[in-house]
Amino acid sequence: GLYGPADYLAKGAAGLSGYLQGRAPWKVLLEIQNQAKKDVPRVVLVLESDLKGTSVMLPAPLGKTASEPRKLEIRWVPDETSNNPVRVSYGDLLNARLLLDRDQKQIRRAGVMFGGKEARLPLVDSIKFAGRLESFDLGQWLPVLTQTAGAGGGLRPAIDMETDRFIYAGFRVDDVRVYSKYNDPWHFQVYGGNSQGWLRWLPAERVLPARLSMKFENLNIHRVTDGMANDRVKGVKRSPSD
Repeated sequence: GLYGPADYLAKGAAGLSGYLQGRAPWKVLLEIQNQAKKDVPRVVLVLESDLKGTSVMLPAPLGKTASEPRKLEIRWVPDETSNNPVRVSYGDLLNARLLLDRDQKQIRRAGVMFGGKEARLPLVDSIKFAGRLESFDLGQWLPVLTQTAGAGGGLRPAIDMETDRFIYAGFRVDDVRVYSKYNDPWHFQVYGGNSQGWLRWLPAERVLPARLSMKFENLNIHRVTDGMANDRVKGVKRSPSD
Protein backbone atom coordinates (compact mmCIF):
# COMPACT_ATOMS: atom_id res chain seq x y z
CA GLY A 1 0.00 0.00 0.00
CA LEU A 2 0.90 3.69 0.02
CA TYR A 3 2.65 4.97 3.14
CA GLY A 4 4.43 8.14 4.14
CA PRO A 5 7.68 8.67 6.04
CA ALA A 6 6.00 9.07 9.42
CA ASP A 7 4.51 5.56 9.13
CA TYR A 8 7.91 3.84 9.11
CA LEU A 9 10.21 6.37 10.73
CA ALA A 10 8.33 6.70 14.01
CA LYS A 11 10.54 3.98 15.49
CA GLY A 12 14.17 4.99 15.95
CA ALA A 13 14.75 7.49 13.13
CA ALA A 14 12.01 10.08 13.46
CA GLY A 15 14.52 12.90 13.09
CA LEU A 16 14.86 12.10 9.40
CA SER A 17 11.14 12.34 8.63
CA GLY A 18 11.45 16.09 8.03
CA TYR A 19 13.69 15.36 5.05
CA LEU A 20 11.05 13.18 3.35
CA GLN A 21 7.82 14.28 1.72
CA GLY A 22 5.11 12.35 -0.07
CA ARG A 23 3.91 8.76 -0.16
CA ALA A 24 5.25 5.71 -1.94
CA PRO A 25 4.13 2.10 -2.48
CA TRP A 26 5.67 -0.45 -0.12
CA LYS A 27 5.90 -4.23 -0.26
CA VAL A 28 5.99 -6.27 2.94
CA LEU A 29 7.73 -9.66 2.88
CA LEU A 30 7.92 -12.31 5.58
CA GLU A 31 10.94 -14.63 5.32
CA ILE A 32 10.58 -17.88 7.29
CA GLN A 33 13.28 -20.53 7.66
CA ASN A 34 11.79 -24.03 7.41
CA GLN A 35 14.71 -25.52 9.28
CA ALA A 36 16.58 -23.93 12.16
CA LYS A 37 20.11 -22.81 11.28
CA LYS A 38 22.76 -21.50 13.61
CA ASP A 39 22.92 -17.69 13.71
CA VAL A 40 20.09 -17.43 11.15
CA PRO A 41 16.79 -15.91 12.42
CA ARG A 42 13.71 -18.07 11.91
CA VAL A 43 11.59 -15.04 10.93
CA VAL A 44 12.64 -11.80 9.19
CA LEU A 45 10.36 -8.94 8.14
CA VAL A 46 11.33 -6.98 5.03
CA LEU A 47 9.96 -3.67 3.77
CA GLU A 48 10.77 -2.68 0.19
CA SER A 49 9.94 0.43 -1.83
CA ASP A 50 11.21 2.22 -4.92
CA LEU A 51 10.24 5.50 -3.17
CA LYS A 52 8.44 6.82 -6.26
CA GLY A 53 6.17 9.53 -4.93
CA THR A 54 8.51 10.49 -2.07
CA SER A 55 10.97 13.39 -2.22
CA VAL A 56 14.21 12.90 -0.27
CA MET A 57 15.70 16.26 0.73
CA LEU A 58 19.03 15.01 2.04
CA PRO A 59 22.46 16.23 0.86
CA ALA A 60 23.94 14.80 -2.32
CA PRO A 61 24.07 12.05 -3.36
CA LEU A 62 21.16 10.88 -1.18
CA GLY A 63 18.56 13.44 -2.27
CA LYS A 64 16.06 12.72 -5.02
CA THR A 65 12.84 14.02 -6.56
CA ALA A 66 9.46 12.35 -6.03
CA SER A 67 9.41 11.02 -9.60
CA GLU A 68 12.86 9.42 -9.34
CA PRO A 69 12.94 5.75 -8.25
CA ARG A 70 15.45 4.53 -5.68
CA LYS A 71 15.20 1.24 -3.84
CA LEU A 72 14.95 1.30 -0.06
CA GLU A 73 14.98 -1.95 1.88
CA ILE A 74 14.54 -2.36 5.65
CA ARG A 75 15.05 -5.77 7.27
CA TRP A 76 14.58 -6.74 10.91
CA VAL A 77 13.86 -9.64 13.23
CA PRO A 78 10.55 -9.01 15.05
CA ASP A 79 10.95 -8.22 18.76
CA GLU A 80 14.75 -8.59 18.47
CA THR A 81 15.81 -5.12 17.37
CA SER A 82 17.57 -4.46 20.68
CA ASN A 83 19.82 -7.49 20.08
CA ASN A 84 19.72 -8.08 16.33
CA PRO A 85 20.28 -4.90 14.31
CA VAL A 86 17.85 -3.49 11.77
CA ARG A 87 19.46 -3.53 8.32
CA VAL A 88 18.81 -0.71 5.86
CA SER A 89 19.97 -0.33 2.26
CA TYR A 90 19.33 2.72 0.07
CA GLY A 91 20.09 2.01 -3.57
CA ASP A 92 23.80 1.38 -4.00
CA LEU A 93 24.61 4.56 -2.07
CA LEU A 94 24.20 3.63 1.57
CA ASN A 95 23.66 0.76 3.96
CA ALA A 96 23.18 0.92 7.69
CA ARG A 97 22.87 -1.17 10.84
CA LEU A 98 20.61 0.16 13.64
CA LEU A 99 20.41 -1.28 17.13
CA LEU A 100 17.49 -0.04 19.22
CA ASP A 101 17.16 0.28 22.99
CA ARG A 102 15.33 -2.27 25.16
CA ASP A 103 12.00 -0.54 24.57
CA GLN A 104 12.72 -0.61 20.82
CA LYS A 105 11.81 3.07 20.53
CA GLN A 106 15.18 4.84 20.16
CA ILE A 107 18.40 4.14 18.31
CA ARG A 108 21.07 3.00 20.76
CA ARG A 109 23.87 2.35 18.28
CA ALA A 110 24.15 2.75 14.51
CA GLY A 111 26.65 2.33 11.71
CA VAL A 112 26.08 4.08 8.36
CA MET A 113 28.33 3.26 5.41
CA PHE A 114 28.52 5.14 2.09
CA GLY A 115 29.95 3.73 -1.11
CA GLY A 116 28.84 0.11 -1.18
CA LYS A 117 30.79 -1.49 1.68
CA GLU A 118 28.97 -3.23 4.52
CA ALA A 119 28.15 -1.10 7.54
CA ARG A 120 29.31 -2.17 11.00
CA LEU A 121 27.95 -1.21 14.37
CA PRO A 122 30.33 0.94 16.44
CA LEU A 123 31.76 -0.56 19.62
CA VAL A 124 30.09 2.05 21.83
CA ASP A 125 26.67 3.72 21.81
CA SER A 126 27.01 6.28 19.02
CA ILE A 127 26.15 6.84 15.35
CA LYS A 128 29.13 6.38 13.04
CA PHE A 129 29.15 7.63 9.44
CA ALA A 130 31.91 6.11 7.32
CA GLY A 131 32.89 5.36 3.73
CA ARG A 132 33.48 7.51 0.68
CA LEU A 133 31.52 10.28 -1.04
CA GLU A 134 32.45 12.17 -4.17
CA SER A 135 31.36 15.39 -2.46
CA PHE A 136 30.89 16.17 1.25
CA ASP A 137 29.37 19.60 1.97
CA LEU A 138 29.75 20.16 5.70
CA GLY A 139 27.24 23.02 5.70
CA GLN A 140 24.54 20.72 4.29
CA TRP A 141 25.42 17.77 6.52
CA LEU A 142 25.63 19.56 9.88
CA PRO A 143 21.81 19.92 10.28
CA VAL A 144 21.37 16.24 9.37
CA LEU A 145 24.01 15.15 11.89
CA THR A 146 22.59 17.25 14.71
CA GLN A 147 19.00 16.13 14.07
CA THR A 148 20.00 12.49 13.71
CA ALA A 149 21.84 12.67 17.01
CA GLY A 150 18.78 14.17 18.68
CA ALA A 151 16.49 11.51 17.23
CA GLY A 152 18.79 8.83 18.61
CA GLY A 153 18.09 9.76 22.21
CA GLY A 154 21.08 12.08 22.48
CA LEU A 155 23.60 9.84 20.71
CA ARG A 156 26.51 11.75 19.25
CA PRO A 157 27.80 11.11 15.74
CA ALA A 158 31.29 10.10 14.71
CA ILE A 159 32.61 10.52 11.16
CA ASP A 160 35.30 8.76 9.16
CA MET A 161 34.74 9.88 5.57
CA GLU A 162 36.93 10.09 2.51
CA THR A 163 35.85 12.54 -0.16
CA ASP A 164 37.03 13.92 -3.49
CA ARG A 165 35.59 17.34 -2.61
CA PHE A 166 35.15 18.68 0.93
CA ILE A 167 33.06 21.86 0.75
CA TYR A 168 32.18 24.51 3.29
CA ALA A 169 31.09 28.16 2.99
CA GLY A 170 31.82 28.39 -0.73
CA PHE A 171 35.29 26.82 -0.62
CA ARG A 172 36.48 23.37 -1.60
CA VAL A 173 39.38 21.16 -0.49
CA ASP A 174 40.18 18.14 -2.67
CA ASP A 175 41.03 14.52 -1.80
CA VAL A 176 40.80 14.59 1.97
CA ARG A 177 39.69 12.46 4.90
CA VAL A 178 37.29 14.00 7.43
CA TYR A 179 37.35 12.42 10.88
CA SER A 180 35.63 13.05 14.23
CA LYS A 181 35.15 10.99 17.40
CA TYR A 182 31.87 10.36 19.21
CA ASN A 183 33.20 11.93 22.45
CA ASP A 184 34.04 15.15 20.57
CA PRO A 185 31.73 14.94 17.56
CA TRP A 186 31.96 18.53 16.32
CA HIS A 187 35.77 18.61 16.14
CA PHE A 188 36.61 17.55 12.57
CA GLN A 189 40.14 16.57 11.58
CA VAL A 190 40.79 17.20 7.88
CA TYR A 191 43.90 15.89 6.14
CA GLY A 192 45.13 14.80 2.74
CA GLY A 193 45.48 16.57 -0.60
CA ASN A 194 48.24 18.84 0.78
CA SER A 195 45.86 20.07 3.49
CA GLN A 196 46.00 19.38 7.20
CA GLY A 197 44.13 20.94 10.09
CA TRP A 198 40.86 20.98 11.99
CA LEU A 199 37.43 22.57 12.14
CA ARG A 200 35.26 22.87 15.24
CA TRP A 201 31.52 23.46 14.98
CA LEU A 202 30.04 25.32 17.94
CA PRO A 203 26.27 24.59 17.84
CA ALA A 204 23.64 27.07 18.99
CA GLU A 205 23.04 25.30 22.30
CA ARG A 206 26.66 26.04 23.26
CA VAL A 207 27.16 29.52 21.82
CA LEU A 208 25.04 32.13 20.05
CA PRO A 209 25.27 32.56 17.20
CA ALA A 210 26.48 29.11 16.14
CA ARG A 211 29.83 29.33 14.42
CA LEU A 212 32.73 27.37 12.98
CA SER A 213 36.35 27.78 14.14
CA MET A 214 39.27 26.34 12.21
CA LYS A 215 43.04 26.03 12.19
CA PHE A 216 45.15 24.60 9.38
CA GLU A 217 48.89 24.11 9.14
CA ASN A 218 48.48 23.88 5.38
CA LEU A 219 45.39 24.51 3.29
CA ASN A 220 44.92 24.28 -0.46
CA ILE A 221 41.44 25.48 -1.34
CA HIS A 222 39.33 26.38 -4.36
CA ARG A 223 36.41 28.76 -4.53
CA VAL A 224 33.14 27.09 -5.48
CA THR A 225 30.57 28.69 -7.79
CA ASP A 226 27.32 26.82 -8.39
CA GLY A 227 28.93 23.64 -7.11
CA MET A 228 31.99 23.88 -9.36
CA ALA A 229 35.51 25.09 -8.73
CA ASN A 230 36.15 28.65 -9.85
CA ASP A 231 39.78 29.45 -9.13
CA ARG A 232 42.44 28.18 -6.78
CA VAL A 233 43.23 30.07 -3.59
CA LYS A 234 46.83 30.09 -2.48
CA GLY A 235 47.70 27.62 0.31
CA VAL A 236 47.68 29.03 3.82
CA LYS A 237 50.31 28.23 6.45
CA ARG A 238 49.36 28.13 10.15
CA SER A 239 46.08 29.95 9.74
CA PRO A 240 44.88 31.19 13.17
CA SER A 241 41.64 30.13 14.79
CA ASP A 242 38.70 32.37 13.96
